[in-house]
Amino acid sequence: MADEKEVIIIIDDDEFTLMTIKEVIEMAGDYEVLAFNRAIKGLAEVRREARHVESLPVVLLDLNMPLVDGYAVFLNLRSNPETEKIPIIIVSGYELDKSKIQGVRAPDDYIRKPIEFLKLITAVKRAISLSKADLAGVVKANVDYVRMIANVIRNSRKTFE
Repeated sequence: MADEKEVIIIIDDDEFTLMTIKEVIEMAGDYEVLAFNRAIKGLAEVRREARHVESLPVVLLDLNMPLVDGYAVFLNLRSNPETEKIPIIIVSGYELDKSKIQGVRAPDDYIRKPIEFLKLITAVKRAISLSKADLAGVVKANVDYVRMIANVIRNSRKTFE
């Protein structure tokens, strides 16, 4: 739907950081912001939201979390065909250990804590724009494919008439 809000999913175990980011993003635009302090719950929601063809969610992901860390969530999303194109912005107080994410597409952006909120909002808006452009390309490719099949069928009918 054209009037659907863009979905931003925040996964961070720190409640203060989670609520601060949520409030800042909500003030910056007309977004549906979902916040999760447990990686497993956040991952389940990302997968649920990824089923919407109209738009993909943007994920803001902390790396250092108990039980299941951000690297595990990141690798899970990037290695799954249903979620590999979801924009992921790492928001962490730690440097990104690139050796832990080899073999998959890199994060779409990296925001270091303490967070510069203008930089965060800019990264979110850029991720949404790139995601929409990606989806528009997929839709166009599908439309072109359907047109090609229709032409093949139309031409094969002429052959048999």
